[in-house]
Amino acid sequence: MGLSVAGCIGLTVWRSIDTLGTSGIQRTHRGQAAVAYTLAHQYLSDKSARTGEIILIFPPNKEAPTAALDSFYEGYARVMARFRTIKLKEVAMDISAADMNAGRMDAEDFVTILSDHPNALAFVSWVGFPDQTDTISPLLTSDHPPVYIYNPSIRTDWSDTLKLEAVKAIAIEKPPADTTEPKPQAMTPSEVFAQTYELITKK
Repeated sequence: MGLSVAGCIGLTVWRSIDTLGTSGIQRTHRGQAAVAYTLAHQYLSDKSARTGEIILIFPPNKEAPTAALDSFYEGYARVMARFRTIKLKEVAMDISAADMNAGRMDAEDFVTILSDHPNALAFVSWVGFPDQTDTISPLLTSDHPPVYIYNPSIRTDWSDTLKLEAVKAIAIEKPPADTTEPKPQAMTPSEVFAQTYELITKK
């Protein structure tokens, strides 16, 4: 990914978010940065802890566009940069792009990542979340670090996942709009997010 594995980094202004990534890759990933920005602010709203490590769960480099992963990381790090005692750590999960798109995930692989970082401030998943909640529910109790999810798949039913006490928010893509009217140009991360995504949380 070409990203720092730990530590908040100095970031440029928002307009540069869509120029991140490696040379030669189409840079159209402002949406990914906006999702990360939104999930980061949700953590700050949910939790007061500002010292420790937040685990970002990514797929292997070859299974997702580098620019998208870079933009997600940068969007999250931009929010956390003012907290010098918060560190970010990337962890790669062994999952294919096809499985991510279909919402297929080995729950045990996900549990392993969570169990390997018991003292994390939070987990942020770019790869989605296992749909076998019966396998993972004994772990994700109220005293577990919070989990935030971006859904890259076609999955639509998140009701069982939201029942897990540790799961705080899920960013999902909105259904296509019926209208053909052009949307106003989004300028801020919140506007970019609102045009394409929605955040579902516990009622």
